[in-house]
Amino acid sequence: MPKSLRDSDSSDSDGSSQSDGAVRASNICRTLGVTLVVIGLSAIVLWLVMFKAGSTPGEHVMLSFKCSDNTSSIDELLACHKKKGERLGKEILDMDADCVGKLETFQAFLLAHKRAYYHHDAVDVTEFRQRLENFCGTLSSIEMRNAQANLSGLSNPAKHGVTKYADWSPDEFQSILGGKGGSWMDSRLELMEERAHPGTLDGRRLDLLDKMKEKGDQASCTSDWSSRGQVRNQGACGDCWTFSTAESMRAAMWQQTGQDPGVLSTQYLTDCMTEETCKGSVNGCCGGNPGDAMKWLMKQGGIPTQEAYGDIYSSEQDATSNADTSSSGSSAGPVSETGNGITYSGNAPDKSFQCKSGIPPAVQLEGGPSVLKTEADMESFVCETGSMSILVDASAWQTYSGGVMDAKSCGTAIDHAVMLIGVNQGENAWLVQNSWGVDWGISTSGQAAPSNKYSNCATLAGKDQKGCRDKLQGGGTVADDCSASCGDSSTSGGYIWLQFGANTCDITYEAVQVPTLKAAS
Repeated sequence: MPKSLRDSDSSDSDGSSQSDGAVRASNICRTLGVTLVVIGLSAIVLWLVMFKAGSTPGEHVMLSFKCSDNTSSIDELLACHKKKGERLGKEILDMDADCVGKLETFQAFLLAHKRAYYHHDAVDVTEFRQRLENFCGTLSSIEMRNAQANLSGLSNPAKHGVTKYADWSPDEFQSILGGKGGSWMDSRLELMEERAHPGTLDGRRLDLLDKMKEKGDQASCTSDWSSRGQVRNQGACGDCWTFSTAESMRAAMWQQTGQDPGVLSTQYLTDCMTEETCKGSVNGCCGGNPGDAMKWLMKQGGIPTQEAYGDIYSSEQDATSNADTSSSGSSAGPVSETGNGITYSGNAPDKSFQCKSGIPPAVQLEGGPSVLKTEADMESFVCETGSMSILVDASAWQTYSGGVMDAKSCGTAIDHAVMLIGVNQGENAWLVQNSWGVDWGISTSGQAAPSNKYSNCATLAGKDQKGCRDKLQGGGTVADDCSASCGDSSTSGGYIWLQFGANTCDITYEAVQVPTLKAAS
């Protein structure tokens, strides 16, 4: 070692010299010290990144903002939205680059749809990141489904786009698909038996079943029975089967007697028919079957109205009834901007509400339900008589926004209960009524469901819609940007077209015809 270097590094504070071994030991200690500091800092940085990404169980990173989205001013809403976007953009830089590039599109979605994790003065960054990932996955599904629909050969193929479910995870969406095959019905087993042992069923039925599978089958009429009921919103609860049951019975009562019995209770079925627990839900929110429900209602003496049973959840009603409607899943993306529908279970699917006894029924059943087994039979009934309850595979409906869904774009794994209310000869499609609110799907004439551009449109419009005529500073009126809050029932959504004659979404799985009904005495 050169003397000059050794001298400069081997002098202690009093000028005495050290041996070469001491020098090496000193250098090693200093190097080790620096390394430990670096390792410590790296660990802290890694912990922060993990914390920010929500990797620590039960911990959520929150960001506070000095602005609120709950305002009647669009200018204030846009200003707050911009601040949040600029800040949140820095919180997602470690995410997948393609998904980060979708932030602006996600921001546009959040500008229109209220979400608990975003529309407050404190944003839940952890959930925001997860919702952005969900949103990016949905965009990929939209691209794939549109490509597939365009290969269908239909003149008006299905269109898929960003709906109010765009930030939901697959599990969350699956949780509202509560349709199950019925234990009351053995007709599908009969059909299987007939295939194995010909002659046990009448030949006409089998001829129709074969005809149903032929390509190019055309609808023979146009009918629309939507006036005998209404599109409702099941919220975050998997009780679609209760809405299918209640609405089909209301329509049947109207058809059979000429009188509307009123909106029938879904909460009664959700609370009282079953007691069970499933992933994130309880009782009727775990799913069910319309045919089973009708058989059960026949034994119970009928079904009450929504008003009599008290289905409707509101903050005012909650305050007087002392019902606990808080839910662990309440922030998991509301079904519409006004919340998870109007029922208690729609707002709190994981809460068990007491079954109310002594509520007088409005409609009674004089027999059990029956099932129609082919599209030909179903068409005859829908053309001439009315609507019916059906089960379908709705796994691809999350992104549906228009057109006719073809059979190849839809599966056959039954998971949802809805209403078959008509058929359109021009579109060669079934008209199906869903229970996801009027801001999903299409109108009965095929128009896209109305939508709001801003999350505060309901406030701007007002309950009486008088605010819809107000002018906006940027030009136009509130009605121009808030068509969902300012529209009328003639343009409301809530429906879907399914290709006729191809058993689309397994529409023939269980088509339930409501029995004879009567008004409760």
